[in-house]
Amino acid sequence: HKVSDHYEKRTYIVLAGDNIHKLARMFHCSVTDIMQWNNLRTSELFYRQELIIYRPKSGGFYRRA
Repeated sequence: HKVSDHYEKRTYIVLAGDNIHKLARMFHCSVTDIMQWNNLRTSELFYRQELIIYRPKSGGFYRRA
């Protein structure tokens, strides 16, 4: 999955209680994005699993224009 040059790659470690829907909301992306970025076949996550997350280079996930 090719991600635009306007994004930077980050690593996120799954914590107890995390699920893919919660992470998609937290990182302002879709469940499909997370699954594609990490080559996941299912939406099931595991404690301490390392995930790749892409975020805009111009600011954080919560920055507003």
